[in-house]
Amino acid sequence: MNYVSATGENSSCGFSSGTVTCTLASLAACADEVVTIVVNVPVATPSGTVLSHTASVTLATEDPQTANNSESESTTVSVPADLVLTKTAPGSVVAGENLTWTIDVDNTGTAAATSVVITDVLPAGTTYVSASGENASCGLASGTVTCTLASLAGGADEIITLVVLVNADVAFGTAITNTATATSTPADTTPADNQDSADTTVTTNADLSITKSGPASFAANEPFPTRSRSRMTVPVTPLRSS
Repeated sequence: MNYVSATGENSSCGFSSGTVTCTLASLAACADEVVTIVVNVPVATPSGTVLSHTASVTLATEDPQTANNSESESTTVSVPADLVLTKTAPGSVVAGENLTWTIDVDNTGTAAATSVVITDVLPAGTTYVSASGENASCGLASGTVTCTLASLAGGADEIITLVVLVNADVAFGTAITNTATATSTPADTTPADNQDSADTTVTTNADLSITKSGPASFAANEPFPTRSRSRMTVPVTPLRSS
């Protein structure tokens, strides 16, 4: 623990060598004095650690009952809610077909995260199809998918499945990048891992076509001239020199 402050209603308090000392000139019969001590528990303190604290009082004159002049209290440390979001997607998708993203939100803390909100702004070239969570409620508004969860217990996770249609006119080779973000109350103490992105490259299917030509007329007993030509369009990925 790290000392922060100590204050008394009428006493004077200070901190030295790991000990808080508060002094009071006198305390009337049947009166009391309240001292408030504030400490900071380091973030790295393991969950389940028991912090024990003992306070004692002494006086200049003899106290006939010293057995009640000290008392101890114990507090168990719990790690606050810590959301970690991971987003996954296939490496490629064909233009005109559906693309599915999976969003996994884990609470790696021991305390429950409340008012959890997952947001995902749909990238250009995609059309919303659906969004569903195991326990979350999802919807689309103004191009943003929002999923809400009243509470996510410590050690639990929530999986969101988001499906979009990749528009047919999206060019071959286009990289679709999508980002999801999670927030909670109280605010996450390590927000850097509350956001994740996934990339998917757009491809196209092979496209076969055939063209046939011939004369409008021909003489009897002569071979019929005809010609056909087929063409197949296949996407080509350029080789990259290392």
